Amino acid sequence: RISKEMLVAAFTHHQVMPAFLDFIFPFGMQEYLQDFYFSGLRHQTMLQSPPGGLVVPELGRSGREIRMCYNLKSVETSPSTKEWPWSIRQTAVYHSFDVETGKSFWVMVKGSQEIRNRIQEATAKGSTGPTNLSLLGSMGQAFASTLATHLVLCDWCDEDWRWYLNYLEKRVQAVTRRALTINIDKEPSLFEELIRPEFNPS
Repeated sequence: RISKEMLVAAFTHHQVMPAFLDFIFPFGMQEYLQDFYFSGLRHQTMLQSPPGGLVVPELGRSGREIRMCYNLKSVETSPSTKEWPWSIRQTAVYHSFDVETGKSFWVMVKGSQEIRNRIQEATAKGSTGPTNLSLLGSMGQAFASTLATHLVLCDWCDEDWRWYLNYLEKRVQAVTRRALTINIDKEPSLFEELIRPEFNPS
């Protein structure tokens, strides 16, 4: 587990943009979900005249960076819950790319090892295909590798929604399949007739 102090120290050292905190706050144990449906994307582009505090040559930082952070949601099977075998999971992502040195910095927050396993598989020796993340020989290859990493995350995000929707359809059909039709003598009205109180002169 990472303490708050360790997280602040790491984010400060790596100059993580503060907006990323909005995407990691929904994580953790909650009795009632808060901010779970919050989604977004934030970015900073500093290609000319970067702030002096961001230029750290000793750490290989030119200050000329492309930064972004966002969160994604997907559905994953949850065998531990028989009544509802699906769960909506989320991942928070932060990425910065130095356009002079080609260095990238990533932070990925997720409640399981799924994303880490996929990144490790894509960066393994001998990996081929459009999501090969091990090609870092030139500036162009380094930038292409970062785009391929985002593609790995997008592939995770969209792969199981079809099966989740099929499951929802089956649940709805099981409830409505026995529904009966009822004949209505008159056309239904959106407005109820006003009830007029009886007038009693006495």
